[in-house]
Amino acid sequence: MAGEATTSGPATGRPRSGGVGLRSERGPILGAVMLATGLTSIIVAGTALLLLFGEHTSVWQVAATCLIIGAGMGLTVSPTLISAQSSVGWRERGVVTANNLFLRSVGSSLGIAGFGALANAVVSRSGGQVDPAALTSAVRHIFLAVVVIAVLMLVTALALPRQPLPEPG
Repeated sequence: MAGEATTSGPATGRPRSGGVGLRSERGPILGAVMLATGLTSIIVAGTALLLLFGEHTSVWQVAATCLIIGAGMGLTVSPTLISAQSSVGWRERGVVTANNLFLRSVGSSLGIAGFGALANAVVSRSGGQVDPAALTSAVRHIFLAVVVIAVLMLVTALALPRQPLPEPG
């Protein structure tokens, strides 16, 4: 968490706050939206590495992949929140922040439920026997679903509007 503040903080700060971040006449060049897009690409790359996992995958490969995905997801939190906050006036920022946090929790819950349902469907399709082959197939399906969701996240990040931040007041 401390590393996140030092890496994304300077780029996501207000472009007009005395030289923090890069800017042009049309708005931020490197700001929250572009940072979120770049970091979401790290998530996509990390989730794509999940598809390389097999029965002989080393613990170190799993750990490295989890580190890549976790870094991408953890570093994406602040820029996406700042993008959402900067899209409304100062009086609505509390509502936007609360909605962001609430919907993140709802999305996590629905994701876990969906992945669990997918795993159960794959295992039950193999005769309901929970053996290593059925679990491997279930995990493979879950990893594929995670990659699809990560790509959708990237498409969504690319669709975010790039505009200057509103003035306070």
